[in-house]
Amino acid sequence: MVVTDRAEDVIAFVKERVAHVQDFGPATALGVVDDTGALAAGVVYNDYTGGNLEMSVAAAFPNWCRPHVLAALFHYPFIQLGVRRVSTTARSDAAAKHVRRFAQHLGFKYEGTRKEFFPDGVGSVHFGMLKRDCRWLEA
Repeated sequence: MVVTDRAEDVIAFVKERVAHVQDFGPATALGVVDDTGALAAGVVYNDYTGGNLEMSVAAAFPNWCRPHVLAALFHYPFIQLGVRRVSTTARSDAAAKHVRRFAQHLGFKYEGTRKEFFPDGVGSVHFGMLKRDCRWLEA
């Protein structure tokens, strides 16, 4: 599997799979392609503050999540942009349990919930990762 910078394709791929996204705003993205060139997963990076960058992750199937791929996906915010932390957000419904497990597997730490965070009134669950805690940079 290879990481690619087909940003427009990746943003559309992630947007159709992440329930709460209406618009990422200014964003860039990296995608993971399989042997056929099809997108297997994607990460959209947005809400850049200089110190933090939001990551939204979506996948077509779970086999994409390998150490060398994760190293590339975390290299962009932590090394190339130089942010101190990255964050990710999940809707606080049934999907949040799956997202929580996945986020914690990647190394994100639970940071809290916000009631009625999304326009439809659904709350959110927030996770963050500091650069010094990112084990994928060593992969």
